Amino acid sequence: MTEFLQFAALIGVFAIAVVAWLFVIYLPGRTMEDWRDKRADRKRKDSKLP
Repeated sequence: MTEFLQFAALIGVFAIAVVAWLFVIYLPGRTMEDWRDKRADRKRKDSKLP
């Protein structure tokens, strides 16, 4: 039983680490990339205007 609880705790800690990585590192990075891409597209469109 103790081994099962240790394994469950390990899985729980791993899941928390994955969720934290997702919300703290991965998603904000993707948001910044999208923002930069949209900003670059806007600059290209603005430069085409006379």
